[in-house]
Amino acid sequence: MGNLTDYLFSDLYLDCLKNFLLLHARTRQATCPISTVSCPNELDPSLESLEDDFRTDCRLAVASKAGSLVGGIVCSFLDYDGPALLDYLFLRTVFKVELPRKIRRGTMLDRVLAEAVSLRGKTFGKREHSWFSESRGKTYFWGRLGAWRPLMSAPFPPELREFAFYLWSRFPCARELPDVLTVLYRGAHNELNYHQDIFGAKVRGRPERVLLFFFGETRTLRFIGASGRNFRRDISCVHGQGLYMTPLANKIWKHAKVPGVAGCLPALTVAFRQGLPLFEMLQAYPIYRKWFPSVPDASITILRSMGL
Repeated sequence: MGNLTDYLFSDLYLDCLKNFLLLHARTRQATCPISTVSCPNELDPSLESLEDDFRTDCRLAVASKAGSLVGGIVCSFLDYDGPALLDYLFLRTVFKVELPRKIRRGTMLDRVLAEAVSLRGKTFGKREHSWFSESRGKTYFWGRLGAWRPLMSAPFPPELREFAFYLWSRFPCARELPDVLTVLYRGAHNELNYHQDIFGAKVRGRPERVLLFFFGETRTLRFIGASGRNFRRDISCVHGQGLYMTPLANKIWKHAKVPGVAGCLPALTVAFRQGLPLFEMLQAYPIYRKWFPSVPDASITILRSMGL
């Protein structure tokens, strides 16, 4: 028993336990592919429920080796706020999305990229942003409140519209993300600072859920922990690769697009999101009314009461 106890409290065993937990998290992720999820809430558990899952998995992992009694004793000494928990949370809040091979090897993705490069979006820093929707008057903004005029939706260009309709048909939960923000990085020094996607949180009561797809040159998307969490994870944004971020991901992590290598080709991010109608945005964020002086307060109230 002494040798077993020494092993259970050794760094070697804790490393094995961590690997087991990460494998378990990946298994959960693999058995719940985003293409089969009809409701995004299925992928959006609370932080408390994920922490409970982690503790449960710890007990099961130890009990499978040493019995439930020893498992309970060992787990009472484990650091539930350590690196293993952060890795576990990341795997349960940020999901990779794979497109079918015929799409990755077809011409659709190249056509979307070529179309984006040919257009000129609104420049922020060294990036170009464009905002599209099937609905007129959808808005989107980020950064310091009221600092600049919100983006107003434009109709989808044809190639991006074809890709969007394919995604909405392929991934049911993407249908709740009817609007698209594109970000074009034309050169190596184009980057995106650390941030969290929180647009509309005042209305929805949560950060954003976002479905990202990457086109063109491979760039790096870096995640770090928010609120003092010691965590960093890099993801390669490979052409045709997708990423789904839950609202919790935009609460416990920050992410940034790091600069590319010298001489790199253009890279495009297509982000499926949910914008807000103009009247709803102005009612929730009155600081933006200065950008729309022709829209009186009374009109906003009337339109909202009509459900428009």
